[in-house]
Amino acid sequence: MVSKESGKYTKERMTYKVVHLLDILNMTISTVESATGGGIATEITSVPGSSGIYKGSIIAYTQEVKEKLLKIDSNLTFNESVNMPVTLAMAIHGNKILKTDITIATTGFFGPYSYSKDLLGNFNLVIYINGRAECYFKRFQVDRTGNRTGAVVFTLKTLYKILLKDNLILNRTKENKI
Repeated sequence: MVSKESGKYTKERMTYKVVHLLDILNMTISTVESATGGGIATEITSVPGSSGIYKGSIIAYTQEVKEKLLKIDSNLTFNESVNMPVTLAMAIHGNKILKTDITIATTGFFGPYSYSKDLLGNFNLVIYINGRAECYFKRFQVDRTGNRTGAVVFTLKTLYKILLKDNLILNRTKENKI
């Protein structure tokens, strides 16, 4: 059903593993996406049974949506709405709206244009889990599609590692399914 290539997990396999693990842990997840434009939500909801763990998403692509819908202070978004403080605020405010155990938020510049070449390929990720934020920065240097795909895969792999690292698997299993 799920493929494996050359010993590396494909995006589909990683998504399946994340959804399955969240189901076992009886945890819910939501996304607040800017740079990935709903790509993470698309991957998660492509897995049968994901409706048991996935509550929804907000695609906050513009500064206006970040400020008006997510209630992010305009002082944070004044010069640029693609930075770690904005990404963190997106995760926290999105979590309040969607009420899940985990909220993923993303911002970034994937090209081909940016007002600064120094920002091109930058990706900010916040995984807000049980009231704690884990913040990550990564730079992708492919093209717009490659950067976006790389960001989705990076997010799923990072989430999976967090779930395993935090020993959530030992503390929150549902009927010892593992």
